[in-house]
Amino acid sequence: MSRAALLASAVLWAAAASAHEGGIDARGTVIRAGAGQIVLRDTAGKERRFEVPARARVVVGGAPSTLDAVKPGARAVVHAMRHGRGFEAEEIQAAPPPRPRPGAPAR
Repeated sequence: MSRAALLASAVLWAAAASAHEGGIDARGTVIRAGAGQIVLRDTAGKERRFEVPARARVVVGGAPSTLDAVKPGARAVVHAMRHGRGFEAEEIQAAPPPRPRPGAPAR
C-alpha cells in the first residue's frame, strides 16, 4: 500500500471513529417501529428501545426510506447516541421485510 493511501485510510478511520464517539450500534430483529421509535431484540435477547427523530436517516434494503417501511421481523442495525436517559437513533439500516414461508400462516 502506498504511503498516501495508508495516510488517507488512517484519516478516514479516525474521522469515522470520532463521529460515532459516545454512540452505540445495536443489531437485532425489529419488534416494532413507528410513532417516532424503534424496538429491537438484540443478539443477546435483550429488548432495546430507541427514539427516532425526524432527522434520522432510514435505509431499507439499501435504499432511502421511512420508519414506517421498517417491519417487525426484519433484521436491523441502529446507530444511536445517548440522549438523556435513553438513546436516539441517528441511522437505521434494515433489511427488507421477511418473506412469508410457503405454507406458513399469515400474520
